[in-house]
Amino acid sequence: IWDPASDNDEDAAAVAFIEVTQGGNIINGDEVRLDGETVGNLVGFDYNHMPNHMNVVVETKGLKLPLKLGSMVEFAPNPMLPLLDDDKCC
Repeated sequence: IWDPASDNDEDAAAVAFIEVTQGGNIINGDEVRLDGETVGNLVGFDYNHMPNHMNVVVETKGLKLPLKLGSMVEFAPNPMLPLLDDDKCC
């Protein structure tokens, strides 16, 4: 997780290992929800450890999230982003 508004050197934190229970596609801008509450947006990917795993970067407003063992992380399409029209796709 990343807080670009942080005014100190601790502007990023790691959340290690989430289990993916339902496959899908995620894109920059998607909302990230923690136990049903929006906590930020997906802003990028880090491939430094491929093919072992990849990291996702989430922008938040602060690094203290109410995260606990068993918390549900959900990526949802951001309703503020326009959907692609078939005419404009690919």
